[in-house]
Amino acid sequence: MKKTSAISKTAAIVIVVVLVAAGIAGFFLLSGAPGIIGPAPTTSVKFYIKNPKVDSLIEKGRYSTDPEERKDIYYELQEIYYEDVPSVVIHQPLARHWERTWVQGWYYNPIYPGLYFYPLSKSPDAKNPDTFVEATIGEPETLDPAWAYDTASGEVIFNIYDTLIFFDREHVDKFVPVIAEKVPSVENGLVKISEEGMTVIFPIRKGIKTHDGGEITPEDVEYSFER
Repeated sequence: MKKTSAISKTAAIVIVVVLVAAGIAGFFLLSGAPGIIGPAPTTSVKFYIKNPKVDSLIEKGRYSTDPEERKDIYYELQEIYYEDVPSVVIHQPLARHWERTWVQGWYYNPIYPGLYFYPLSKSPDAKNPDTFVEATIGEPETLDPAWAYDTASGEVIFNIYDTLIFFDREHVDKFVPVIAEKVPSVENGLVKISEEGMTVIFPIRKGIKTHDGGEITPEDVEYSFER
């Protein structure tokens, strides 16, 4: 079984490399992830077909600030995917979660993994209302947001660091200000578009305290990006 699997993967890689060399496929990505059963990594092959129209739509969608225009662009991309069938989805993973009856405020946002504890609370009749215990996937690798890549680290980081803005609960297209005073937009003048490019301005709220009693400044936010 292992030998057959290895031959199949090798054959798939050879086929994709030939497609790339022939100019049919744009590139291919050989990716690995820790295996669920045993320490050996599971390997998958992904390749992307060249399509100038798709490239153009993706580029247009990245830089458009009009929600309706972006919606139309991504609907068109979905239609192209449906018609061209560059890949076949063979399964849809399911996710489940369990919680005590006294947990309040939980919601699911498909963009980010893990739990975001800020909106969670306990019902008045719950034991130890100031303490929340969660069974997580494992020990975090790091608490440095610039270094973390694993879910366990992300779940902790989401709850001890603030962001400039964040998703508005389960919405993936609406945001709320956190460290920033406002969510930048063209309408409020904080997103400026010119021939030179696009500038996004995040005014920083005053009075935000650090763990040692200091106050967050725009320079602190800049440092967190540039360090």
